[in-house]
Amino acid sequence: MARYLAIDLGTTGCRSILFDEKLNLLGSAYEEYGLITPKDTWVEQDAQLWWEMTLRTAKTAILRSGVDAKDILGISVSSQGITIVPVDKEFTPLCNALSWLDVRAEEQTEKIRSDYSDEEMFQRTGKKILSAYTLPKLLWLKENMPDVFENAWKFLMPMDFLIAKFTGNAYTDYSMASGTLAYDLRKGCWLEEVFNRYGIPIDKLPQIVQSGTNAGFVRKEVASELGVSERCVVAVGAQDQKCAALGVGLSTDKITVSLGTAGAITKLWTSVETEKSNKVGWCGYTQPSVWVTEGVINTAGTCLRYVRDLLFKGEDYQTVDKEAAACLEQGCHLLFYPYLSGPSSPDYYPDSQGCFYGITLATKRGDYAAAVME
Repeated sequence: MARYLAIDLGTTGCRSILFDEKLNLLGSAYEEYGLITPKDTWVEQDAQLWWEMTLRTAKTAILRSGVDAKDILGISVSSQGITIVPVDKEFTPLCNALSWLDVRAEEQTEKIRSDYSDEEMFQRTGKKILSAYTLPKLLWLKENMPDVFENAWKFLMPMDFLIAKFTGNAYTDYSMASGTLAYDLRKGCWLEEVFNRYGIPIDKLPQIVQSGTNAGFVRKEVASELGVSERCVVAVGAQDQKCAALGVGLSTDKITVSLGTAGAITKLWTSVETEKSNKVGWCGYTQPSVWVTEGVINTAGTCLRYVRDLLFKGEDYQTVDKEAAACLEQGCHLLFYPYLSGPSSPDYYPDSQGCFYGITLATKRGDYAAAVME
């Protein structure tokens, strides 16, 4: 009987789930990992840890399912978007990945703004010129880590990185590419003129293909470690929020709301209408000739994790829930402003920062959790 392994590499955790051909869940595993924050606006991750956790959770999910790994016919990958990591020809990271939450590249962002207006770039890419996107990060690497930039064989986003580690091939899809600020929204390809202007070799980027494309077979050494057949196919997935929208039935008359690390409200379109408004960003979707607009609060679920790690060290979310509920029953008046990583749509206030308002001597840790949840 056919089995399929789905892997989701989110911003704060990695999950592997094994399904049968009817999408019945057979086994799953999940591991959390952290963000590396060496400076105020810097947010990094260890990409090698992504791979190690992918292998661990995959093996655990297979073990818990009790099925023969040789029955797994296909593997698919979804992931967080925008984050970028330079790798060598063996797909070994040359430095930490720069997270989508990282907004260090302000100087490079201003350089792009001096060359392109926000309106021009929005019409071409569906994105405002912001330091969260991949293009400013690539320019930052070029200017501040020139050896890494020059020695990089590819610059890969998280999904691309896992696909490459599985197969040896570098692919991405429309939804991932559209988070770079260097993707032609209408044509579904890289903006070659932008890469040429900034001296970024376009062949250092992965090839853009449709979600669901066969990326290749699992490499021999990886197949041996997981116990799967060397004829197991790896499919190109999509950015995780887009997969979530697809999974719950996004359509032209159904909008989706997703609460993960970020919060996203997604709407499907059958034509690009960027001229109507630039308040909300546009993205490629899981198939050609279909697009989505996505209103985003960068730090949604991650705010709760922040409070847990800061005030509930070593305790689980059930404890957080219990104390938050108790504080709400007693009357929690604490307010929380959730901008822990720069501006978000639709207003993009440039100096946005997080804030707890209404703290008194009676404020308890459960109040903080309740305020974040509200």
